[in-house]
Amino acid sequence: MGRSSRARRRDPIRHPIPAARTVAATKNSWKPDLTEAGLAGGWPFGDGFLIRPAAVGDLDAIAELVPEAGVKLENEVRTAVEEGTLGAGLRASLRGGKDEFLRHMAETFFAHQGTGRFDQALLHTGLVLVAEHEQHGIVAALIAHPPTHMLSDLAQHAGPQTRSGRDLVLAGAIGMARIRAVVVREQVRRHGVGAAMVRLCRLIYAAAGFFIVYGQMPPRPGLDLFYRSCGLLVQPPGTGLDAWVVTGFNTNIQPGADERIFIWRKP
Repeated sequence: MGRSSRARRRDPIRHPIPAARTVAATKNSWKPDLTEAGLAGGWPFGDGFLIRPAAVGDLDAIAELVPEAGVKLENEVRTAVEEGTLGAGLRASLRGGKDEFLRHMAETFFAHQGTGRFDQALLHTGLVLVAEHEQHGIVAALIAHPPTHMLSDLAQHAGPQTRSGRDLVLAGAIGMARIRAVVVREQVRRHGVGAAMVRLCRLIYAAAGFFIVYGQMPPRPGLDLFYRSCGLLVQPPGTGLDAWVVTGFNTNIQPGADERIFIWRKP
């Protein structure tokens, strides 16, 4: 269903980079402030970049960027950004630690029980980051969230209204996230922005106690080196991922044709 408000292009809101916090940084030395205030204000990076959560005014720019990664900006993710629920659980984690995160997610799932659909609850642990340049605007985007389709299929198999089905979806929502897209505009590549966004994504999910952050990459030259530089393991071609540590039983995630899985596991 379309919305009339989407017919008009909304220009991204430019966020000035605080001069006191603008320091040169590389992907190796950059140490983001992992607090709720840091998440709200964003993190200056390098020369003129600000990495921050996406706002409503960024959605059209993100929708233009992410097809380069072979995906679309999902309607559910767009709606969660517009309603302010995307990442609400992650904000709770940075505000009050693991206990507040678990309390937030338990209350969220309780509010959605009986509907048979937990996609909105799952997106409380979704993350959409953008990199904004003081001259070029939105130049990069990252989208990550729990593997909603996989978890929904497993829950349907178990019975979405059963306790086992609900527990399975909740376990996935608080235990594993998939990086759906990482895209950087060509004019600002090789500045470490993409690597900084992936690292920040990993740190945010690790702070919430997630066990797995993963994604799938196409066979493009250099991508394996990129993800390894971000602290992720790149698996051999054709190797799947068993998410048993999250779901409680063998859950084999297979890469797409010619794709490879990259993964971070909680130590």
